[in-house]
Amino acid sequence: MYNKYVRSIMDGVKYDAETGGGGGTGGEPGGAQSELSLDTVKSYLETNEDAKKYVRSLVDADVGSGIETFKKDTLPSLVEEEIKKRGQLQPWEIEIQKLKDQLADTEKRNVRTEIQKELSIQATELGVSPEIAAKYCVGETTEESLANLKELSEYVDSLAEDRTQAKVDERFKANYGKPNAEPPGGVNPATPQQTNNVMDSLSKKFNR
Repeated sequence: MYNKYVRSIMDGVKYDAETGGGGGTGGEPGGAQSELSLDTVKSYLETNEDAKKYVRSLVDADVGSGIETFKKDTLPSLVEEEIKKRGQLQPWEIEIQKLKDQLADTEKRNVRTEIQKELSIQATELGVSPEIAAKYCVGETTEESLANLKELSEYVDSLAEDRTQAKVDERFKANYGKPNAEPPGGVNPATPQQTNNVMDSLSKKFNR
């Protein structure tokens, strides 16, 4: 049968698997068929372009059919199985992850403690409450935390200066700003020049 199939290719006629024969003319005279050697078949397939195309089409069809069957019947189950494997951690993997999380938490706490210590020292030098600094200034790093502390200190200082200046201005107006006001103890009222001098002095002192 194999010889008939190959001979049908060599004769340019498609082999009929059901009847065991093929259409057209060709082959040995009188219907006699000689045995084909492997070398003869290989030589023919290597030199005849039509035979190459025909055999290649048969191979491609079989391969394509096999791929489609694999995609339909086998691939989905393989993908689902792989997804399940990746989604389910082994007990030892779970324990390792727990240890990693614990180490990360411990490291974060240690870093925060060191930052709070440094903030406490710097806050004391700047005249800021260490408790306030620890509550509002702690960042991810020491540099970030110290920058927050500096900003807070500058803001507090500006508020203090503004309030002090406001009180000074209010007291000055109350004591020296009234026209023809009698100073205590019979002291003569300050002249405009003296008033300006006092204002300049206070401004220099509290607007440093």
